[in-house]
Amino acid sequence: GLAGADEQPQEAVDTAEPGSGDEGSLDLGGYSVSRRTALGAVGLGIVGAASWVATERLVGTGSAGGVPMFQCDPKNSGYAPDVEAPTAGLEEAWTAESSPQVLQPIVSRGTIYLADRGRLLALDASDGDERWSEDREGFWSMPAVGDDRVYFVRTRRRESGEAELRAYAFDADTGAELWASESFRAETRRPLIPTLVDDLLVFSTRLGVHGVDVSDGTERWRFDDFEAPAITQAIDDEHIYLYGHGQSVLVAIGRDDGTERWSHDANSLWALTIADGKVYFSRLEGKQPALSAASADTGELQWTTALDEPVLGPTAIADGTFFAGLEDGRLRAFDTADGSQVWSQQVGEWIAAPGIVADDTVYTAAFEGTIAAFDVSDGAERWRTTVEEVTGIPSVSDGSLFVSGEATLYALTEP
Repeated sequence: GLAGADEQPQEAVDTAEPGSGDEGSLDLGGYSVSRRTALGAVGLGIVGAASWVATERLVGTGSAGGVPMFQCDPKNSGYAPDVEAPTAGLEEAWTAESSPQVLQPIVSRGTIYLADRGRLLALDASDGDERWSEDREGFWSMPAVGDDRVYFVRTRRRESGEAELRAYAFDADTGAELWASESFRAETRRPLIPTLVDDLLVFSTRLGVHGVDVSDGTERWRFDDFEAPAITQAIDDEHIYLYGHGQSVLVAIGRDDGTERWSHDANSLWALTIADGKVYFSRLEGKQPALSAASADTGELQWTTALDEPVLGPTAIADGTFFAGLEDGRLRAFDTADGSQVWSQQVGEWIAAPGIVADDTVYTAAFEGTIAAFDVSDGAERWRTTVEEVTGIPSVSDGSLFVSGEATLYALTEP
C-alpha cells in the first residue's frame, strides 16, 4: 500500500556518507567521485536548492514551454522544438545563490523546480522569487514535471546503514503533496534522474529499476536482475534503455512489464539518446572512445565512429544531427545516418556538453564559464558569453537561458 511522507522517521537519518577529502571531488548519488568522473561516468552535478537569494530581477513571461525533465523528454533528445529560445547575445537577468550544483534547471510553465538534501523549491523563472518550498528530510532527486504535477524520488539512510527510497507527487503550483509511494530498498542514498513517460515514472537505484504509476504511486514492475544501473535512462514507445555499469552493458527492457528484451556490450561513460528507431550512445572500444548507433528494436549495431577524445556529459539530437561534447572542450555534430562529422566548434578548454536544441540553435556550456550558441546546420557561432563558472548544462524557456554554477543559478536573457 501507499505510505506517507513522515512514516517511520525514526528509522531514517539524513547523514552524508564520507567523501574522499579531495576538494575537487563531489559526492553524487552515494558515489564519491572526482569532478571529471562526475561528469563522465556519473553526472555533471546535482540539483541543489538551499539558501536561495534572487538578485537583479528583470524579465519573464510564463508559457507552458520549457524543459520539464532532464534533456527535455523521455528520449533524452535535448530537443525543444516548441520552446521560445534566445537568438541574440545574452546578459544576466537575475541570479539565485545556492550551495550545491544544478545538473540542469527543470523549467515548466514559468517555474523552475529544484531539490536537494532536505528541501524542495519552486522559483519564478521571470525573477527568481520563491513560489513555494517544502523542507523535508532526505536526499531528493531531480524533478520531472507532467500536467499539473511535479515528481521527485527521495532517498534516506536508515540507522542500520541501508538506504530506502520513495517516489512522490506534488502539486506543481502549490507544492501540496499528492501521494507517496511505498518504500523501496535502495543501497545508495539517492537515484538522481527520474523519467516521466505518459502515466509511468521510471527511476533506478544500485539494486535495480522501478516503474510506478503516476496516478497513485503504486509499483507496476521492477527489474532486479541488473547490477549498478546508470543514473538515467531513455524511453521510447516500447522500451526503456539504460546502462549497467556493473556489467558494462546497454540493455533494453519492456516499458510495459520491465522484462529484458535485448542487451549489448557498451561500457559507456554517459550519453544515451533515442531518435528515428536508433539508440545513440558513447562507448569505449578498448581504450578507444567512440560513438555508436544501434537498432532500438534489436540492439544490432548500425555504425560506430572512433573519436580522439571521450564524450563527457549528456548528448542531444535534432533533425538528423547528433551533438556531443568532448573532454577537450569541443562540441561536435555528427550525421545520424552514418556517424560522419558534420561540424566541430571549440567552446572552451574543458568539456562542452550540449544542453538544449531549439530554434535551429544548439546551446552549450563549458566548465570554465563559457556559454555559447551555434547554428545546428553548419556550426556557425551565433553568440557566446561568460559567467563565473558552469557546473551543468543549460535550459531555455520563454526567451531566457538558465544554467548553474558552483553556487549560483544564472538566468540570462536578450538585452
